[in-house]
Amino acid sequence: IPEGKGPPRAGLSEDYRDTPLTEERGLMIDLTRRAVFFDRTGLVVERAEELGRWLGYNKEVRLIDAFIDENTTRHRYNWKGTTYASYQTTSPWDNVTASNGLVDWTDIDNAEQTLSAILDPNTGTPILNVPKDIVVARQNLYTARRIVNASEIRVGDGATGSTQTIATNPVANYRIVSSQLLAARLATDTDWFLGDIERMIEY
Repeated sequence: IPEGKGPPRAGLSEDYRDTPLTEERGLMIDLTRRAVFFDRTGLVVERAEELGRWLGYNKEVRLIDAFIDENTTRHRYNWKGTTYASYQTTSPWDNVTASNGLVDWTDIDNAEQTLSAILDPNTGTPILNVPKDIVVARQNLYTARRIVNASEIRVGDGATGSTQTIATNPVANYRIVSSQLLAARLATDTDWFLGDIERMIEY
């Protein structure tokens, strides 16, 4: 700022996103005291308690669908009146790393490189998105645990007489999230996701 001058002035530009309609969900079951009292099998109360379990099941399905962007488009990101798929390989962002099955730490590194290359469509600068979650189907749960919980990695081509470098595991701080419902909703058990669930999904 030049001597005696004030700071330059900034203005505001229009930037907004639309959120899905708010819906209230719930179920109610009617039981009389007499029905419970005279049911000597205990099944009436036991079956009624299943209601909460199914409410939770349906909620988990909706959350998974919003996260993986499958099976419905109601939850999709809507920016300035345009709806975008959550995962895409075209403008305004590319957040898909193709042919990158979860095998070892290098696959996580590949996904991190894709994530770090995403630019803010408004400013053209990198988006400060620090991933902390790895989301996998049940079939990849132990693979993810092995990768994240490894104490060290070895880098080298493995040829006889070649040099190998031993280093601390660079991907040790991820939280692993899995669900038995994920593979069915994805219609595949090999896809996996890297990101920050709390910043991506709001319920």
